Amino acid sequence: MYSIYVLETSKAPTTAPLYSGVNDVNVNPTNIVAIRTTDSSMSISAGQYLKFQGNYYKILSSTYFSYFHYYQLTIDGSIPVNYYDAANWAIYSSLEDTITNYGKLDVEDIQLSTVFAVSDISDISNRKNPATKTITLKGTQTNNQILGHLFHNNRYADESINNKLFFNYAPLRTVDCLVYEDNYLILQGNLYVQDFTIDEKGNITYTVSIAGKFKGFVSSLGDSLISDLDFSDLKHHYTTDNIGGSQGD
Repeated sequence: MYSIYVLETSKAPTTAPLYSGVNDVNVNPTNIVAIRTTDSSMSISAGQYLKFQGNYYKILSSTYFSYFHYYQLTIDGSIPVNYYDAANWAIYSSLEDTITNYGKLDVEDIQLSTVFAVSDISDISNRKNPATKTITLKGTQTNNQILGHLFHNNRYADESINNKLFFNYAPLRTVDCLVYEDNYLILQGNLYVQDFTIDEKGNITYTVSIAGKFKGFVSSLGDSLISDLDFSDLKHHYTTDNIGGSQGD
């Protein structure tokens, strides 16, 4: 039996902040952030993350100007508005994806065994190659809710907020997707709706594309070869003393 889950994820820090404070923060232009402080000992560098106004931004570069007493950070992305005032800020070493919401699609009546063939999962040539599969979903109550009732002409999705499922689903935005077979994860990737149709009886059908990589024991081998196995513990020196010692008393 197959199961398909769609997920909303967000970035969250893995540890406590390296540095934090309440200081004058100047944002101008929107991807340059200046934090005014006399503490020049902070080791802020590229690859770390700035938390500001509830959002996380990857730091691309950092410079401390000792004469003016401020750190200038170039960030990946942009802060929506220019800002200059005392504000809370924090620097984190790393972030990780956390699941904030999810939905399980109705797929019981779909012959997914013809879509996710055993040959796809076991074929050694598919270890690294991404797979794209197209499936058809019925417009059940659950699927309609998860996919935001796309068939309603008056619906609106705000792409400026993080929610990607349910009321704010937009077909042009991919969502994370997990495909399971009998509780085993076989494919991880993204899902988006290509199209939907409504027949004369009002039955709704979604055409959905799933793109990702197959998971499992075979794919976890990667490009490993038998010659990569460590047999060092089986290497023995067959000397007279070693052979005699291995036989015991």
